[in-house]
Amino acid sequence: MSNTTIPCERVGWGLPHHSWPADDQNGNNDGLPAELLFLGSSGVIQVPAFFCSCQVCEAARADPRQRRTRASLALLGQETTLIDATPDLEFQLERERIKRPDRIFITHWHYDHVWGLAALGEPSSCAKWPPIEVYLPQQVAYHFDQELAFMKRKVNLHPIAPGDRLELPDAAWQVVKTMHTEHSVGLYRGFRPKVRLSRGWRGASS
Repeated sequence: MSNTTIPCERVGWGLPHHSWPADDQNGNNDGLPAELLFLGSSGVIQVPAFFCSCQVCEAARADPRQRRTRASLALLGQETTLIDATPDLEFQLERERIKRPDRIFITHWHYDHVWGLAALGEPSSCAKWPPIEVYLPQQVAYHFDQELAFMKRKVNLHPIAPGDRLELPDAAWQVVKTMHTEHSVGLYRGFRPKVRLSRGWRGASS
């Protein structure tokens, strides 16, 4: 996959995270602290990749701290909000002891960003969750009906488009266009002077 040595993602020592005061309903940074947690930082394939014997994959096999799951984020505050739902989602949620996502933003309809949604149906039924709020680009919303129709009763779908502003309990998000695919979007949260950033490691037992 690569001949470049990469830094640790996490196992036992945690992923990098930032924390800041959450926005209130008026967009002011006076709420309870929220934490932005990197659930994964790999690409479309985990590291190590089962078929690969490159330097990076071999290093990850030898040192569990070098292992990487597919890219996803979690905003932990009054609610748990995920940005993308990878095929590794169940493992990521268990590793971080996250019991339930309240909201999930899907940035684009690629397998490595959406297929974790399929894993939430049974937990939703067993634990009797209320519907999860799922936000996705309006041009690809039809994919949900075609590929994840069995999840329709488990979620509330919210089509989004560049320019939308979403006022949520922990942050106000601006939807922006990204260049990854024709319909991909990103989420921007404007930082204010009151924001407190702290870089470190989220401790957990391995």
